[in-house]
Amino acid sequence: MAVFAVTRVLILGGAGVFGSRLAHILDQDARIELVLGGRNYIRARKVAESLSGPARKTAAIVSAQDVGPALVKLQPDILVNCVGPFQGQDYHVAEAAIAARLPYVDLADGRTFAEGFGRLDEAAKTAGVFALTACSTTSALSSAAALALSASLSRVDGVRVGVTPGNRAPRGRAVVEAILSYVGEPVPQRRGGVDVAAPGWGRLARLELPGLGARLFSPCDAPDLPAMKMLFPMAQDIEFLAGLELTILHLPLFVLARLRRMRVIPNLAAAAPFFHKAAQWFEPFGSDRGGMFVELSGLDEEGAPARRRWSLCAGSGDGPYIPAMAAAHVVKRVADGGGFAPGARMVVGEITLADFEREFAAFDIETTMEASDGADALSRPVWRTL
Repeated sequence: MAVFAVTRVLILGGAGVFGSRLAHILDQDARIELVLGGRNYIRARKVAESLSGPARKTAAIVSAQDVGPALVKLQPDILVNCVGPFQGQDYHVAEAAIAARLPYVDLADGRTFAEGFGRLDEAAKTAGVFALTACSTTSALSSAAALALSASLSRVDGVRVGVTPGNRAPRGRAVVEAILSYVGEPVPQRRGGVDVAAPGWGRLARLELPGLGARLFSPCDAPDLPAMKMLFPMAQDIEFLAGLELTILHLPLFVLARLRRMRVIPNLAAAAPFFHKAAQWFEPFGSDRGGMFVELSGLDEEGAPARRRWSLCAGSGDGPYIPAMAAAHVVKRVADGGGFAPGARMVVGEITLADFEREFAAFDIETTMEASDGADALSRPVWRTL
């Protein structure tokens, strides 16, 4: 790949919750030129004008539906797709980037989208470019943490990942729609070596996390199931959990999950505008502290039962920057004249925890590593099911 004096980055959805935060991170790098693309030029321009770093920045009208002509016009060096929700989305944006021989990155959190992304692999290899999906908290960061934890284990039997945002963290309608799409729907997990389905948001557990205290968690869908299968094919148990900080917001989803399972109500994704507005009513409550954890269980190097847990706590409203950090790392690697091997795939184990920690340093983010050399879990869930 050619080395550019200035790397031009087109951020599709650059005025959104995560696109704007990606722009903020990259704005600190003078080697980068940011093009904030979206359907609303005024919003994109306002984000560009709010950035005060050394990077060059402009705004442009770019629709995800017509991204191909925009790539010809704007001539970026890399495309980052931040336009969600990715649940039910097709691959035309990635296909347009590959056709233009451009590296592609997205922040997809949809498991089905990520699992099917490999169909673009041959085209990407032929074009000589990389196309990376799920380059976000899940599964880029979660897989990086899992690999770091596994270094002191001789065998991994179980993997549990959980994410919980602070209630005051901004959330776009796409995020709300993604959450609602899983309520009461079958969510794939692995138990006892068998792939099973749990009711999305239909089970409850209260877990204690460093810096966050006790919060409710429920099963949710994410690319982590296929990602952790790739890393630990012999693992018997794999689950992904999500939790809202406020019980008054989490419990209604728990109840609605029961109604959806009984088919009393339809899938809730279409009700995202109402729930998005309702969530805004509660924004003054709770905190701006969010976080996540990754926990492995298995055998230590001496063959004894052991558990390892990595957890993260983000304060000062910095949590929404985390989903953008993997993409920021990829862009910076391209600006360095590097990149990734050609092909289309999920980002699993290709960005290390040390890479993320360099990004964490600029934010109010603390991480904790814990070890339990025995059968007791560090965060043993006591499930309640409707």
